[in-house]
Amino acid sequence: MHLNGFGLGTQYLPLFTQEPCATSGDDGNEENAKRKFPVVVFSHGLGQCRSSYSVLCSHLASHGFVVAAIEHRGLNAIHLNQDFCPSLTEQTLRTSQLRQRADEVSRCVEFLRRLNDGVLKRDSFYAPRPGDSAKWGVLRSLAGRLDMSRLLLSGHSMGGVTTMKVLSKENDLFRYRCGIALDPWMYALRTEADDLFPKIGKSPLLCITMEAFQNLPNQKCLGKLLALAPEDAHREIITIKGSVHESQADAPFMSNQSAISRIVSRYLIGPPSVTDHELIMDINVALMLKFASQFLEMEKFEDAEAELKENEDLLRKGLIMDVDHEKPRIIHKL
Repeated sequence: MHLNGFGLGTQYLPLFTQEPCATSGDDGNEENAKRKFPVVVFSHGLGQCRSSYSVLCSHLASHGFVVAAIEHRGLNAIHLNQDFCPSLTEQTLRTSQLRQRADEVSRCVEFLRRLNDGVLKRDSFYAPRPGDSAKWGVLRSLAGRLDMSRLLLSGHSMGGVTTMKVLSKENDLFRYRCGIALDPWMYALRTEADDLFPKIGKSPLLCITMEAFQNLPNQKCLGKLLALAPEDAHREIITIKGSVHESQADAPFMSNQSAISRIVSRYLIGPPSVTDHELIMDINVALMLKFASQFLEMEKFEDAEAELKENEDLLRKGLIMDVDHEKPRIIHKL
């Protein structure tokens, strides 16, 4: 599979597309046909799309997760210019979009449950088109193979706060769940933070933040997230030093191919990270895997544990600004 970006060169991912779920391993072990896989539902950021995080999602899939990357309506890179309505304030618009996104995540989880239960019919979700038979065969091969009791919600930026919004919903659909918010853009929910954060309850939540994206308003809202948690709830914030907002997406991997691609990427996504982008991705995935193994009752990922131990000097736990002051004051120089 290859990724093309205008002015950013071409990147190849070592994977096959439209392949059915494996029924046995290379050694012919039929026990693999009974194996169930934990599920990740991933929400993209504003101005991105479901394929903008293929490196991250491929990493998770390679560790045994089924990853469902959602394409949110009207909020992706293609339709970004259609988002803005002159009659709405920025805050009202983002709050409305967040509500829509959370509903789409709920619908995606319900889709996966019906697919896993074998009650989903082919004509119930899209009109037949040439080549759809193969796609339907791939979906049907997942019936009975999804472990919906081990469901992880995740997302980047706007998708990060979408994860928080979904976790706050009182719905049996999410009885078994935890969340990982990647560099969440807290602006979208700051007006409802006081009401929303307590509703997350005891659901385990990890926020992996990027250093360059943090400002005082974002940190203040993250501070509320911690302050409004029940005493026995697991809510954690970890910042990766020398990172930028796009470090968790595909963009850095597509912008280092030539001098032209580096110039274009600097204009489109801003300065590159101080820490190597591949190392940031490895640390990010390791943090996600460690969290998943702890709260989805999975075996430890030894490679993730080793990665974090080797690079512990690049990690900062908790807030990185003193949110009790009107002007940002750095608690710890990253």
